Amino acid sequence: MTLRSAYLLVLFLFSSQLLSAQGAWNLKPTYAGGARSSCIGFGVGQGAYVGLGIDSNSYKRSMYVFNLANSTWTQTQSLGGPTGTGLGRDVAASFVVGTKAYVVGGQGSNPFFDDTWEYDAGFDVWTQKANFTPGGRRSAVGFAINTKGYVCTGQDMNYVLKNDCWEYDPAANTWAMKANFTGTPRRLAVAFVINGRAYVGSGDDGVFKGDFYEYTPSSNTWAAKANFSGTPRYGATGFAIGNLGYMGCGYDNTLSNRKDFWQYDPGTNMWTQINNFGGSARANAAGFSIGTKGYLACGYDSNVMLSDFWEFDPSYVGITEQDGNAVHVRAYPNPATDRITFSLDEKMPYGNSLRLVLLDMNGRIVREIKNISQDNFTVDREGLASGTYLYLLASGERELASGKMIWH
Repeated sequence: MTLRSAYLLVLFLFSSQLLSAQGAWNLKPTYAGGARSSCIGFGVGQGAYVGLGIDSNSYKRSMYVFNLANSTWTQTQSLGGPTGTGLGRDVAASFVVGTKAYVVGGQGSNPFFDDTWEYDAGFDVWTQKANFTPGGRRSAVGFAINTKGYVCTGQDMNYVLKNDCWEYDPAANTWAMKANFTGTPRRLAVAFVINGRAYVGSGDDGVFKGDFYEYTPSSNTWAAKANFSGTPRYGATGFAIGNLGYMGCGYDNTLSNRKDFWQYDPGTNMWTQINNFGGSARANAAGFSIGTKGYLACGYDSNVMLSDFWEFDPSYVGITEQDGNAVHVRAYPNPATDRITFSLDEKMPYGNSLRLVLLDMNGRIVREIKNISQDNFTVDREGLASGTYLYLLASGERELASGKMIWH
């Protein structure tokens, strides 16, 4: 590396570090139900439930729960219970009110279901409820606010895209029409709820969408919010943690599946790019949150159905550089006192020829590590002074990734 290239790297890093943000994806035990796409996911208590969807052979109605306390998957009662044969489906809507989950519609062997099912996690029992009033519906969004559930948008039995919104009252077991979603009719949108208000956007109305709208149930009104800052897309995944919303992955207007992730702050009405999703690019994955963590399961990567299961921790303070190069690198903990672990999001795509170059802020090389042969490796401090350093990960003369690391 020449002094000129090192200096250019310094300038690049100071401009690119504004794009990096907090948040880490941690791979959890593989989903026990096998690879599938367009499934549902929800959290009840300390249980993460994932089910339904479609695999390479058929529509599914099976459900499994991941116990956060012991990190194990257990099969639960399938949708419809012992007599629910024929109820397999994908692209259903779901939401949780209190300690009970609800599944509405979807597409299956009898396309475009209009049924509503309640799941009692405490007793592992499904109970059929009042049918969705407007009839069969697929690819709608579902969300819950306080004691009510909502199903909006989607596609009806005649393949007509919809922008209607319906409220379900579990206590009365009734559906009531609410104010229409003010965006265009669409399918495969995303919804999440923050502080008693829903945020619905993206999707497909014949073109890829990136617009977003806020629904306030007390006034039954919709208001336009900032457009999603990533590429317009459908089949994305979203959830909320605390006062922030998160959205990413999906199939976008470049005709590619994505793995970028973004954070939405309703207080500032701004989107900020955060660390990329930890798995492969995909669409139609299930996403939900439990407490302070988010979860993403399964999906489709344009070649095969997927069965991996990931946990998102927004409190992570390491740095993942969004630099547009071929490899994304996570460095943690960062800042650190004695050692930093580097984790690549690909399994050594460049053989054993990787090398890591460390530079000080004047562009001087202070260490070079050659012949790296693992996609996770550790760098010890070894007497380096406190401060900020730059790293360059390369294969031969090709730069793959760059970033900064901080020693306390």
